[in-house]
Amino acid sequence: MKKKYILIISLVLSCLMLSACNDGGTPPQPATAPPVVTEAEAPETEAEPEEAAEDETEDEGRDEEPAFEPITIEGPVIDFADGDFSFVTPNTNEDGSIDGAEINLSVVEFNGQQQLKVERLDGDVIKPRFDITAILGDEASKCARITMELTVEAQNPDQPIEWASGAIGTSGGDGGGTWAQTDWACPDILDGVVTAKFEAERRFLLPTHRFIDDSPDNHMLVMAWDLRAGDEQEPVGFNLYITNIRFWDDDGGLMELFPS
Repeated sequence: MKKKYILIISLVLSCLMLSACNDGGTPPQPATAPPVVTEAEAPETEAEPEEAAEDETEDEGRDEEPAFEPITIEGPVIDFADGDFSFVTPNTNEDGSIDGAEINLSVVEFNGQQQLKVERLDGDVIKPRFDITAILGDEASKCARITMELTVEAQNPDQPIEWASGAIGTSGGDGGGTWAQTDWACPDILDGVVTAKFEAERRFLLPTHRFIDDSPDNHMLVMAWDLRAGDEQEPVGFNLYITNIRFWDDDGGLMELFPS
């Protein structure tokens, strides 16, 4: 009897195994986690060269030489664009001799625009003289302020400028006008530059300092001196460039120039 039971159980197991084989299915595969990529196994990619990019950015923002931007002035201004400087002469003494340094006057293109070049040839203080009667005519007494742009240039690049100063002086002539001047100077000790640019002005603080209408001797001197270089602060040869001269009235307006 026991053998009969064993035989029946064996037949049942055989049938089950045969049914599973004929079913055509595949046993389920155990779930697997995605592969973990370690730092050592990570694929190599081409990174942007950060150092080269920084160098390129620095090169784009670097100027090889400092440049001066020309300034466009609205309204009447003496900018020497037409090349005329007939109203400017070296200042002279009563006997006709040169007062101050010997100079050469010319109009040249400098820093992107026409400018009056005052070249110091010999001597100390340069004194180009501007004929205010020719510039302002019989309205000269209305002038309350004069402004201009000045640039000093070392004639020898091996003797760069470390200090520059001068003055703008005016006289109303023999009819009662008094000589007076306004000094100008570089704002600080220059670090051995070949050129240096300044804004300079002459203000008329007292009525007696103003020009006199119809006076033939209304004039202005744009002076420069004391340009020095080196440890010993030796005087150096220099040129002075002048442009964008403007004459202002009491209301802050620009005055008409060269009346006919």
